[in-house]
Amino acid sequence: MTKRSILIIDRITQKVEEFSSVLSDLSDFHIDNSIKYDESIAYFDNNKYEYIIMDHSCKDADLLLEYILTKNPQQKFILLSDTLNCPVDCTFCLNTFQFVRLLKPVKLLEVFKLIKGKVDFVCPNKHRFENIDSIEKLYDLINIDEYGFYKIKEIVNGSLYFRPKDQSNIDIDELNKIQDLVNSDFFESEVLGDFCIKVQMKI
Repeated sequence: MTKRSILIIDRITQKVEEFSSVLSDLSDFHIDNSIKYDESIAYFDNNKYEYIIMDHSCKDADLLLEYILTKNPQQKFILLSDTLNCPVDCTFCLNTFQFVRLLKPVKLLEVFKLIKGKVDFVCPNKHRFENIDSIEKLYDLINIDEYGFYKIKEIVNGSLYFRPKDQSNIDIDELNKIQDLVNSDFFESEVLGDFCIKVQMKI
């Protein structure tokens, strides 16, 4: 019997290799790994995948997403993302695609439950961006546990601060990830002189 397959589109790091190995060992899936746009398209066009798992930070990720979901709207697709600002409108997506977006850091158990059918294949973050409308909700949402530069998160006088632990070189990627999770409909953010990020409710 032919094994069902999963395509993982991500940079090949030790974490991705371990992730692929665990999925292969603990499930009945064959795993293909891809990092480039053309390679990913070729894999998709020439194979049938039960699931496609893609890191949104990959180059041309939105183009790949559009190509795959246009060609096969019912392809089960798991997007691993740093931002709540989804490239696909929730209302349209829920009525059209089998698409799930998980916010990083993603636990392997979350993905495993989805591909093994232990939970419904429904996006846990549907409409979530619009529902993060208070400083307290934003505090709970933005997880900096794995960050190297921004290590302190606190609410002071109604404003949310993300502070570096020391004066090491600024990590622009971490700064952008935090700002991408701040819905400008509700909040305004600014970067202070010490690279601290201050977020407050719009008046």
